[in-house]
Amino acid sequence: MAWLLVILLYIPLCVGAQVISGKVYRAGTDSIIAHASIYLGGTLTGTTSDKTGAFRLQVLEGKIPLIVSCVGYQSAVINEYSADKLLKVYLKPKVNELKTITINVSSKSREAMERMFLREFIGTTRNAALCTIINMDDIELNYSRKTGTLTASCDKAIEIENKRLGYHISYYLDYFKQHDGTTSYDGHFVFKDQATDANRKIVKYNREDAYAGSRMQFIRSLWNNTLGDDEFEIYFQDQYPVSVDSIVHADQQGAKYISLPYKISIIYKGDKRSPTDLWQTQKKCYIDKNGYCEDKLQWVGFMAIQRVGDLLPFEYRPPDE
Repeated sequence: MAWLLVILLYIPLCVGAQVISGKVYRAGTDSIIAHASIYLGGTLTGTTSDKTGAFRLQVLEGKIPLIVSCVGYQSAVINEYSADKLLKVYLKPKVNELKTITINVSSKSREAMERMFLREFIGTTRNAALCTIINMDDIELNYSRKTGTLTASCDKAIEIENKRLGYHISYYLDYFKQHDGTTSYDGHFVFKDQATDANRKIVKYNREDAYAGSRMQFIRSLWNNTLGDDEFEIYFQDQYPVSVDSIVHADQQGAKYISLPYKISIIYKGDKRSPTDLWQTQKKCYIDKNGYCEDKLQWVGFMAIQRVGDLLPFEYRPPDE
């Protein structure tokens, strides 16, 4: 009977699990790519391709994009995948360009550019203050005094240790630009949990603190229609309250989308800091119950200052959930 009990306990863990498999190739060839990173963007869920270029990965329920990254290649983003279809992923090599070195006595020093990059990319919060970029020397930084623009690029993953939240983040940066008070950057990243028995209690508390009032919590609250329970309020710019049903719509398959006719303001009652203004760049934006949303939203205010140093993986759940 003991073995039967073990099987019965194991079955619920397998229900709903989806394992995808595939192979990674160099674009335009049949050459396989070993040691490529395959992961769900912004999660703890990842693996690497073996010496034959093959991989298998158990994925979360939902539509979080699958990312395939490798040093020297452009990352591939796969939005449609399923367990019954073998994936063939082709990575394009990055073009190696000779970089022109311009000597300008008025340009910022490397140290000043690093400080600027850390402030805009990692952030300025308590969580960000305890983040360290392990391979800062791999990041190329350029500052144009003429335009007041800082740009950054990195051929490798940017390796980040977040001591306060207990995570290691590998961030594959696609672009970074800071100009005239506006910062824009994009990329793909995967987490590793580095909490230990010695720091697990304080890390647990810090993660709960980072989650409260975050973009991730807000998107989950929209998906679940629990804004009130989670202490969020949303208004149009004329201070008229907004109902979730008026801006979140589901299709026939149950997928949910945000459609904002106007800019809205978000107030998190658990924190008295400035509200967040939100609008979208396209007509509708997919949101997932894990807190994932498509990159079609523009955030200004409190939630916008939450940068890489405040990120949590989509698997994260606070105790009260």
